[in-house]
Amino acid sequence: MGSDYTGVSTALEFDLNVEISRNLGSPLVPIVNGRDKDPGKIANAVRALLESLEEKKCDVLAVLVSRVDPARREGLLDAMRQGRDGGTPVYVIPEDPILARPTVREIAGALGAEILGGDDAWLDGEVMSVKIAAMELPHFLDHLQEGAW
Repeated sequence: MGSDYTGVSTALEFDLNVEISRNLGSPLVPIVNGRDKDPGKIANAVRALLESLEEKKCDVLAVLVSRVDPARREGLLDAMRQGRDGGTPVYVIPEDPILARPTVREIAGALGAEILGGDDAWLDGEVMSVKIAAMELPHFLDHLQEGAW
């Protein structure tokens, strides 16, 4: 568990996280965001990351590449195999849209909403789309679809 890399300097945060891990004797599992990125560029970034961590004498358990377009997953795996002799395992996790969807409970909490009635279990459903009811009820019902809140 490291910092969230939202600060002023990503490089400083990276070095801090590496130093903390080394001092604790904890192996690293870096996570690389693969969303909307070219497989060749991701593979090069992973190789550079592993080389940097090796120079810093870090133990790397595995590397996770997350949010990869499912259609590009095999291309990324092929790119990762080129020029590698095995070594540190690299896992590719395809993008799953359901993981990016908030639940009704999360939205209600962010809005400070109060439950007036209904079954509390419904709050754990994922919101797949949002409808703005800027019309009368009979017309709005024609626009509802599964997963809309």
